[in-house]
Amino acid sequence: MHSEKLWRLADKVANEYISREDTVAVAVTGSLAKQTTWEGSDVDLWVFSKREDGFQEGMDNGIYWEADIKHTSVLEIPFDLQRWLTPPKLKENDGNLYDALWQCKIVYDPTGKLAQYKARIDETMADDDWLEARRKNYLLYGRGCLDALKFANPLHAIVIARDIATMYGIASYWMGQKQLLSSLRRVPENLSAAPHIQTLYKSIYNLKGRQGAEEYWHHLDRLPAAVKQKIQTDLDYEIRPVYQLGYYDGSVCKLLQLLAKQFDPEEVRPWLCIDSDPESHKRRILQEVQELITLCSSS
Repeated sequence: MHSEKLWRLADKVANEYISREDTVAVAVTGSLAKQTTWEGSDVDLWVFSKREDGFQEGMDNGIYWEADIKHTSVLEIPFDLQRWLTPPKLKENDGNLYDALWQCKIVYDPTGKLAQYKARIDETMADDDWLEARRKNYLLYGRGCLDALKFANPLHAIVIARDIATMYGIASYWMGQKQLLSSLRRVPENLSAAPHIQTLYKSIYNLKGRQGAEEYWHHLDRLPAAVKQKIQTDLDYEIRPVYQLGYYDGSVCKLLQLLAKQFDPEEVRPWLCIDSDPESHKRRILQEVQELITLCSSS
């Protein structure tokens, strides 16, 4: 029933974009397209337009939707296999075109250009040798990023090491399962099939289950007003719902990632789950991320 509601909303939003003269193609992405929806799934679309890039979001009958809008010129760029093999830099992990379009459902594509792009992406992902090469590149790049943190400021090293754990370690784990990293709001829970990796990941983020999450969300009320205002939409639309659904570690993890991305660590330090001795915490987390990458390399 939830999937049916999601599809109704996806069709409604997609048709709104299709009715615009500047829209060239529309695809439904994410769990809805891959038929892996869960009780907290929302609607994700990619829209290719003659206008400039953008992002739009909304809430409809309690269901969140978002649309990444890309200029149609990206569909004119030749498919770059080598670029997809290369791990993105830490600041460039959002909105990977190829990752997003893998197994997408095209709902509007009169020129057929999006279908051609999707076919190349799906074909490439089905190549086990290529996917294994990409996985190894992520692991190697993650180790290099981690080594560069040895002499970094402790607070910055901690938040960057966490990002490395997710974007290169956990991403490579999912590639080993012939999947791509998704559902960032519930990564800790989704690692239940790999308990050793899950335990390390939870330690890296200082996740402590339901009790820890309840304490954290209570503490969140004391966020500075300017900080809370900047993340309020994410809190209301994306993070609070997964907390209410019982994904306690996932909700805290996503909040930590959001705060680290949006603010300087010093500004939000009390809400980053950092130990009282940052230098000691840094040593611990660098070791744990190294262990996690090693485990992911053999998964």
